[in-house]
Amino acid sequence: MGKLILAISLHILLLSALKFTAWPEDLLWPYLNLHGLNYYREIFLLYPPLYWLSLTVFLKLAGLSILSLKIATYAVVIATDLLLWRAASRKLLPVLFYIPLQIFFEGNGLWVDQLLAPLLLAAYLFYQRRSFFFSGVFLGLALMSKQTALYFLMVTGLMLLSAKPFALSWFKFLGGLFFTLLVIIGYLAFNRELAGFFDNAVIYVLFFLSRQPLRVQWPSPGQALTVLIVVLPVVLTFWKRSNRSLALLTVSAALGAFNRFEYFHLQPALPFLALYYNKNRRAAFPLYALFLLLFLRFFLFNWGMENRFFTADITANAKKLTTYLKPGEQTLIINTWDHYYFLTQTRPLNRYFVPSTPWSLDYDAIQEKIAKGIRRCRPPTIVYNPCFAVGKSCYFPAAVDKEIRENYREVSKLADGTGIFQYNPMGLPQKVQTENCQ
Repeated sequence: MGKLILAISLHILLLSALKFTAWPEDLLWPYLNLHGLNYYREIFLLYPPLYWLSLTVFLKLAGLSILSLKIATYAVVIATDLLLWRAASRKLLPVLFYIPLQIFFEGNGLWVDQLLAPLLLAAYLFYQRRSFFFSGVFLGLALMSKQTALYFLMVTGLMLLSAKPFALSWFKFLGGLFFTLLVIIGYLAFNRELAGFFDNAVIYVLFFLSRQPLRVQWPSPGQALTVLIVVLPVVLTFWKRSNRSLALLTVSAALGAFNRFEYFHLQPALPFLALYYNKNRRAAFPLYALFLLLFLRFFLFNWGMENRFFTADITANAKKLTTYLKPGEQTLIINTWDHYYFLTQTRPLNRYFVPSTPWSLDYDAIQEKIAKGIRRCRPPTIVYNPCFAVGKSCYFPAAVDKEIRENYREVSKLADGTGIFQYNPMGLPQKVQTENCQ
C-alpha cells in the first residue's frame, strides 16, 4: 500500500506541474444552472445528466473556480488509480503503466471521458468478482454520464454469455443497469427535464449531430502514429484467446474518439490498456519505451504553462467586456468563447443558452429562437464574432447575423476578432430590456 500511495502522489505531482485544461463548459454550465437555468429546458445539453449534476453540486460546495476543478480532477484520478490497482489484483505495475498514458493523452483536466474511466473500471471489477448487479449499476452510471459507454456495455453483455448460471447472471446485471437508469430518468421526470433530455441527448445526438460534416475531425498523422505505438501490443497479441475479452473492452472504451478525434476521448480505455500491458509485458515493453520518449517531450513542453482556455489573452478580453456589460445583465454572447458569460458574470438572453458551435446553432429552429429573443429584449450590448473558424473556413449563424447587422453597430473589437455590438449607438434612444426577457 505504501508504494501505491507513492505512485499516486507522483501522479498528482506530475499533473500539478503541467498545463491544466479548464474546459469552459465545466465552469460555465454549472454557473448558469446555479443561477436558475435548468439543464435541457434552458441549457442545450447534449450529454446525459450524471456528470453535470455531480459537478454542479460539487462546485456549489467548493466554489466556482479553477482550483475547485483541479481538486475534482485529482479526486477522479486518485479513484481511477485505486480501482486499477484493485482490478490488477493489487499489483503496482499497471498503475505505473497508466500514469504516463493518462497524463499524455490530455488527462490533466476534468471532462466526461475522465469520469468514465473509474466508472468502467468499477463495473469491470465487480464483473471480475461476479457481482453482476453492481457491475450493471456502474455501467448504468457510465451510460448516464456519456452515451459512448454503450459500446462498453455491449461488450460486457457479450461476455456475460459465458457466465454461469446464464439466466441468473443476466437477471442480476440487467437489474442493476435498469435500477440506475430508472432512478436517474425518474429524477429528470420529477424536475420536468425528461422531454428536453430526450430531445437533446437522444434525438439530436442520434439523428442530427452524427450527420454533421463540420464536426468530423480525424487524427493528424502524428496522432495516428502515436496511437498506433500504444495499441500495437494489443494488435500483436490479440490472437491469444485469453487476451480477447480485455482487448475488446479496451477497444470499446476507446470508441468515443470515433469521428471527432481528441486524445482525451481515449481516457476511458487507458486503464484497460495498462491492464493489457501488464498481461503481455514482453510485447508491451519495447513499444512502451518508445512511448515514454514521446511522454518526456510532452512533459517538457507543457511544464508550468498557464491554464488552457483561461489564458491571459482571454481574461484580458473579459476585462474589456466588463466595461460594456454589468454583472447580472442579460446579453447575447455568440459565435465566440461561451465562458465570457462566466468571466463577466452575465446571463444569456431570454434565459436560454446554446453552445456556440455550428452543430448546435444549426439544429431545429434554434437560430430563429435566438433572433426572436433579440427582437423581444433588445439587449444594449451583444458580443458576436462574425467568423467562427471551422478548419480553413468561417461559420456564422445567418438568422442571428441578420438580426444583429440590421439593428446593431460594432463599437469595438476584442483581440481575438470578436465584435462588441451596441443597439442604436448613433445617438438614437436605446430600448430597455422588457419583462419578456425574464
